Amino acid sequence: MTIPNLDPFVKSKTVIKFITKRISDPTEWSGIVLAASVDYSIAEQFTDVQTYHNAVRQVDPTLDEDYKRMTYFILKINNEDKSVNEQSKLYAFAVEWINEATFKQCSNFTKYEITLYLDEATSVDQVINILRSSNINCFKSVDDQKK
Repeated sequence: MTIPNLDPFVKSKTVIKFITKRISDPTEWSGIVLAASVDYSIAEQFTDVQTYHNAVRQVDPTLDEDYKRMTYFILKINNEDKSVNEQSKLYAFAVEWINEATFKQCSNFTKYEITLYLDEATSVDQVINILRSSNINCFKSVDDQKK
């Protein structure tokens, strides 16, 4: 999926989800776009854009070498933890950092929880990979209670 222009997402408050190209950041980011087409001087207030950009360039060397020429957007992440202050829930990203295959627009998102009882931890990863291959958004949460 090609990543659309994010400007209309600011007004619509559409939830987006994505994973970046940065190998050391497997996080699936989820939230609403608070601002789009933002200059680096604003973006760096929310994220160390130079460090993040350099890490993404290791994976995608076609990116512009100068992070100051990139255009960013500010994402307010969905976070159930009410103890986290609003400022720490805001992050800046460049569209070019996003792994396009992982980008999703979520309008009416419903959360379902599935419990799996498996013998091996690798089986959990196999189930998650099958679900993700069907464009189902999921993640692993391990309850390590021995009974």
